[in-house]
Amino acid sequence: MNICFIIHTDFIESSYGGIETYLKNLSLELVKNGHEVHVICGTEKKVADYMYKGIHIHRVITGIIFFHPFLLKIFPPFRTIDKYLFHTITNLIIGWGIYSKFKKLHKKKSFDIVECDDTAGLGVFFSLFGCVKFVTRLHTSWTMVALLNKERINLDKKIVYFLERLQIKNSNALNADSFSLKKKTSDFFKINPLKIDVTYYGIDITRYESASKKKKIIIKNNYLLYFGRLEERKGIRILARALPKVFLKNPNLKMVFVGDYHVEKKHGKSIKHSDVKKYLLAKNERFAKNLVFINHLSHENLNPIINNAKLVVLPSLWEAFGFTCLESMALGKPVLATSGSGFEEQIVRDGKYGFLVKPNNAKALASKILKCLNRKDLDIVGKRAKKRAEFFNNEKITGEMINYYKKVIIKK
Repeated sequence: MNICFIIHTDFIESSYGGIETYLKNLSLELVKNGHEVHVICGTEKKVADYMYKGIHIHRVITGIIFFHPFLLKIFPPFRTIDKYLFHTITNLIIGWGIYSKFKKLHKKKSFDIVECDDTAGLGVFFSLFGCVKFVTRLHTSWTMVALLNKERINLDKKIVYFLERLQIKNSNALNADSFSLKKKTSDFFKINPLKIDVTYYGIDITRYESASKKKKIIIKNNYLLYFGRLEERKGIRILARALPKVFLKNPNLKMVFVGDYHVEKKHGKSIKHSDVKKYLLAKNERFAKNLVFINHLSHENLNPIINNAKLVVLPSLWEAFGFTCLESMALGKPVLATSGSGFEEQIVRDGKYGFLVKPNNAKALASKILKCLNRKDLDIVGKRAKKRAEFFNNEKITGEMINYYKKVIIKK
């Protein structure tokens, strides 16, 4: 097959999100299976197209000329657009640029299928005007994330929601990364759930086998770990309120956070939506020395930290799937995650492959952390988790996606 993927950012430049990780894992495995893979993405740099391990990367410049600071200064109408419709206009222009690039490539390559994520209606032109079977891969839409992060819903977000729904409604096929996301998307966008298929994310298990041999950044292993973005929807405030009770019972225990704030790029500047680190420190003023903050790390440096933690704590308010949970399990670490979301589809049953706690409940979270710390069989749970992670082996999942693409292509 000749497959084209559409994504906002180059996953080689930025492999920080779940979408980027999914697409990189899948693309590499598809190439191994003899398929031709092209990725069209946005970039802020004027760089030529290139090849990465057999994957053809095509870039589209994302700079929007009328959002240039000089033009915003001299043309008041541009300031109005910038203030009220920045995301709408930006995504439409980037989306059109990517679609135009695709049409030129399609004349030369003749693609069999195109896949785009559900973020901000990036693929809306493919769903409306595309001449190739188009799949929207559901991850967690931009407006859905905004609601989970308790951001203000303004006109800009309402229009982006319309674009996301328009893309989803007009796609040839929909595929979610978990049954939890399938239900959430169906309810949020008012889509018939029977139209949504489910294929889990896959991971390269071999990447996690040698993690213990890497250099350790934290030597002592008496710590809990959270890694991922520091944002509202990840339940960081809930964890902040739960930790004092945990530290009172375990004064020598550390809580390590690895990750960056939820930031948004606008005119080359980073806008921080919520300072959860400040909230963490305020709620744990007596235990400031028990908190450790580390900026985002590559997998090479992150895996040893995961590998040496006593317990990985993932208190998300809701999560579609969550590579963080799966990666920890692949390293043989016990995970405490929230129920009622994609985490539960990985852990399956509380106490067997990991631990589950109800979301948005600091008291329950503190109690569950203490119970986990008092268990004598954490290592056994970790070993079972490692075995469970093999179910999500990238080779197996890629095989499922290949069969799925073939069915979409022949479907009338």
